[in-house]
Amino acid sequence: MKSKTKIMTIAAASLACIAVAGVGFASWVITGAGTDNVNGNLTVETVDNQYVGVEAGEISGDVAFTVAGGAGWLRGESTAESLNPSFTLQGTNVAKMANVKITIAASDSEKWATATGSATGSDNADDYVLDFSEMTISYKVGDGNATTVNYETDGWVIPASAFASSDATVLTVTINFGWGQAFIPQGQSAGVNPATYYSSQTQTSALVAEADARLTALYNALNGVSYTVTCTPVATSANA
Repeated sequence: MKSKTKIMTIAAASLACIAVAGVGFASWVITGAGTDNVNGNLTVETVDNQYVGVEAGEISGDVAFTVAGGAGWLRGESTAESLNPSFTLQGTNVAKMANVKITIAASDSEKWATATGSATGSDNADDYVLDFSEMTISYKVGDGNATTVNYETDGWVIPASAFASSDATVLTVTINFGWGQAFIPQGQSAGVNPATYYSSQTQTSALVAEADARLTALYNALNGVSYTVTCTPVATSANA
């Protein structure tokens, strides 16, 4: 913070003493004092708070890559998968904020690489679930429409404008996990639940063996793995 100082000068009148003496006269002393006032100004600087911050609520819902439902020869015990956990996000001093960067890290990067087909020697057949770089997140305020954000370099970026210039704005952020290339039906572009993927095909011994191998590998890769979401506010260049 810059500081400004004004020197305050106070002038005080001096005390004048005059002595007069003369023959035949009594001596006396004449005293006098003069006073005057001077004014000084005090200058203070305002405090410019450049701090920006965010507060994230706990994640609601576990991620469950389960074989769910299905009416064909491969059926899951679960009624539904759970791939879209969410959390709340609120900013501090959003007027000074450029954006919020969100990153995700798996507790076991090697096992996650195996599940996503990004491990050395993997191919599309080993891509059971989407890697972070293939995923999207979305955010919304209240019951408003959600805005989808694609992955950029090493995370997702939510612009400060999402908070509508108010520290009172609360965003609901949803993370969109998904199934990988190993479970994309022919003619489609996105992976589906394994129960849907396999039950849409005619059952053969080879297909049964493939399903058993892939789902076992998926279980071994993701069992015990958790993830951490990090939200980092970025100040505008003028306030950085």
